[in-house]
Amino acid sequence: MMIIKKKYIIFLIIALLSIWILGIFLDSRKGAEIRNEYILVRNDDDIKLVVQKLKKIKGGCFISNNNTSIRLLSSQNYNYEDEYIHNNLFVGDSISKNAMSDTIYIFSKKGSMKYFVHGKVINQVKHNK
Repeated sequence: MMIIKKKYIIFLIIALLSIWILGIFLDSRKGAEIRNEYILVRNDDDIKLVVQKLKKIKGGCFISNNNTSIRLLSSQNYNYEDEYIHNNLFVGDSISKNAMSDTIYIFSKKGSMKYFVHGKVINQVKHNK
């Protein structure tokens, strides 16, 4: 009786691990497909667009409108309560980035303006030890 219970427990552990590994594989595959659909923003790009579709995935955001599909790297600005760019960007907002610059401006549909440096952390308080 005890041997049968151990076999079931081992089978259950193997099944759960297999499902977990399959989930990770499918998720990373989906992420790779999405990254291929969207153009990664570079410093020499000039961008001015209104966000019509937005996908937020760990490590960045994927933004599109009728003409353009772009990908922004994760960026943080500690001047804001929620410092991550993807938590400050919403459908209907406008984004702007001048060519030869790494600064991205978000103009909220509510009227506020925020800025981030593409792929970087800024305004982080450094503590002296």
